[in-house]
Amino acid sequence: MFGTSARPVGYACRIFRVHTKVPLSYRDDLMGRFVKLYERVGQRSTDAIRQYVGDVKSGRFPVEGEHTYPIKQEELEKFQELLEERRAREAADI
Repeated sequence: MFGTSARPVGYACRIFRVHTKVPLSYRDDLMGRFVKLYERVGQRSTDAIRQYVGDVKSGRFPVEGEHTYPIKQEELEKFQELLEERRAREAADI
C-alpha cells in the first residue's frame, strides 16, 4: 500500500513509515477505519472471472493460433500416451 503512518512519541512524531501497496478492498467489512480505500477490486475481479468463464464456455477463448502455441504432432501423441498411462494408473488405484 502506498501510504504513510506515524507514531507519536511524546509530543513529536519520531517514527515514520512508508507502505508499498495500495489499499484495495475485496470485502468492505475487512478494511480498518484508518485505511484510505482507493479501489474496490472485489466486484471488478468477480466480473472479470465471469467474463472469462463466459468466453471459455462460448468458445470465444482460447482462439487457436491467437491464444495457443503450436505443438508437433509426435509431441502431442506422446503427451496423449502419457495421459492415458496416468489415467490407467489412477483407475487401478481406486
